[in-house]
Amino acid sequence: MALALALPFSAHARPTVVELYTSQGCSSCPEAETLVRQLSQDPALLALSFHVHYFDYLGWKDPFASEANTNRQKAYVSALSLDSVFTPQMIVDGALSVIGSDDRAVEKAVTDAENHTVEIPVTIVPQTDGNLRIAIGGADPKAQVPGDVVAWEMHFNRGGYTNVEAGENGGQMLESTNNVMRMVPMALAAGRENDYLLPGNFPEDGVAILLQKKPLGRIVGAAVYMRTAPLPGQRVDAR
Repeated sequence: MALALALPFSAHARPTVVELYTSQGCSSCPEAETLVRQLSQDPALLALSFHVHYFDYLGWKDPFASEANTNRQKAYVSALSLDSVFTPQMIVDGALSVIGSDDRAVEKAVTDAENHTVEIPVTIVPQTDGNLRIAIGGADPKAQVPGDVVAWEMHFNRGGYTNVEAGENGGQMLESTNNVMRMVPMALAAGRENDYLLPGNFPEDGVAILLQKKPLGRIVGAAVYMRTAPLPGQRVDAR
């Protein structure tokens, strides 16, 4: 039976969420990819990569890119009063936008965000039948789900290596980390604990649950479940 990591963290803390918006067709992004890979090793952080598709026209189609990822980044432009989308971009806890390759700016944003409390508790508990039980909120009035939040299942693959054959990074072997492949909105009932059973046969390596202020704002709850790591050096080659 495959082992897995379920990391809802303690009752008094939750992971700080770092979202990297990136593309294998962007020459400025590999440095940010390296940085997000380092951040992903910190158990106090939940680092996810969202590959956008608007660099695909430069000659290389990013195998992890999707229009859904691009639309999420565009929604942040409005939510955070930004001028436009850009790559590499990191959004920290749904509230702070920085250049994803600027390690000092990223470090400051993470430090500024990490003083949060759990806000709304989220847990992911593996069941004996292989499914996942997800609980959002609680009976305590302070833990109940308010009406101004949205929840997402972020299904992601651990990442790997891609031989980029064309575009701005043509000829390079790029490594990616925690690539979001699907975003599934979750129905929330305000004022009580929400309990879900997620079938455990989803094809991705892991799933993160994110709670945000509507329509796309500050993270107020998060947890992550990840299956056992693949063998060291496993390669994901783009076709």
